[in-house]
Amino acid sequence: MIKIGITGSLASGKTTASKILSLRRGPLFSADKAVKELYKSKQFKSLVSRRFRIKNNSKLKKSLKKLILKNKNSIKELEKIIHPLVRKKMKNFTSQNRNKKLLFYEIPLLIESKLTKHFNVIVFIKDKKQLRLKRFQSKNGDKTLFKD
Repeated sequence: MIKIGITGSLASGKTTASKILSLRRGPLFSADKAVKELYKSKQFKSLVSRRFRIKNNSKLKKSLKKLILKNKNSIKELEKIIHPLVRKKMKNFTSQNRNKKLLFYEIPLLIESKLTKHFNVIVFIKDKKQLRLKRFQSKNGDKTLFKD
């Protein structure tokens, strides 16, 4: 089995490229999709709410965003919770698809998380900063978390 990691900057087109690259070639694991699933989990919401002392976990993402903007170290704490859970989902995906010839993994923080050794091929998706900023703003309505 050949494992292909796809990464790139924020709003660079990773998701679109991943879908095109994996189309009819092999299954695709999306770290972003795995994180979205985590945020739907009551157990995860409860854990994060307790860790960050958030009373109303129905607006968990909004509360976390405020916390992170106030204290940049909060993102590291959140990553300590999220990353191991996503890696577990990634490991399950790999074992469920071990008989496939090609496996694709869309992981935004692949390099920063020191995951490169787990892949045979790494594809880096890059686009012009202005275009990425435009995509990010149209999707999120602001640019507060956009840095480069």
